[in-house]
Amino acid sequence: MVIFLDTYAMVEILEGNKNYLTYRSKKFVTTRLNLFEFYYVILDKYGKEKADLVFKNYVGIAWEASNEILKSAAAFKLEHKKKRLSFADCLGYKYAESINAKFLTGDYLFKDFPNVEFAQ
Repeated sequence: MVIFLDTYAMVEILEGNKNYLTYRSKKFVTTRLNLFEFYYVILDKYGKEKADLVFKNYVGIAWEASNEILKSAAAFKLEHKKKRLSFADCLGYKYAESINAKFLTGDYLFKDFPNVEFAQ
């Protein structure tokens, strides 16, 4: 099974959260937008050297979303406007859906959506 990593999940895996250990042997994908967010978080917390190393390790699993997925993600964000979901998470969720991957997150806003693997 393929697992989609949102930014939250990538940070938790990097920081060794035990609730994410079971996912380490899975095949992962993410979007370039999530990789951008991840790089920013690591750059802020740990500096450029660590951020560059992490980026290098994750860039191979980061994919561009098609125009149809971009439009679908925008419609999804609008549909759930009151939840204030991030653009990156909406894009990731719809990308995961398009490739039949589970969306791995610890973000409570996604906890009750279908096709979500929720870990804290």
